[in-house]
Amino acid sequence: MIPFIAALENAGWSVAAAQYTRAAAASREAVTIAATQHGRRAPLAVPAWAAALALRVLPRLVPFALPRYLEVHFTKVGAQTRLMLDGWIDEGAALGLPVTHLRALRAEASA
Repeated sequence: MIPFIAALENAGWSVAAAQYTRAAAASREAVTIAATQHGRRAPLAVPAWAAALALRVLPRLVPFALPRYLEVHFTKVGAQTRLMLDGWIDEGAALGLPVTHLRALRAEASA
C-alpha cells in the first residue's frame, strides 16, 4: 500500500491525478522483494485499477474527507514512507531483483 500512498503524495494528494499504474508496478516490486527476503512466493499485488477504484469510491463511504485524512496522516509520517521505499530499493538491488518502478516513485518523492 505504501507505493500507492507515495503516488498520492507525489500527485499533491489528488486522487484523480495519482499515477496508479506506476504505484501498482512499484507495489509488485516491493511485494516480490519482501517475499524473497522471507523465502516465500510473492502473492498477487493490488492492480492499478482496483486501487484507483477504491480511492474514488471510499470517500463516498466514509464520514470524513478521505483524501484530506490521508494527506494529514501520511504527511506526518512521510519520512517513514520514504525510508520504506529506500529499504525496498536497497534490498531489491542487493537481491538482484527489479526496482525500476520503486526508484521512479522515490525519485519523484524527492523532487
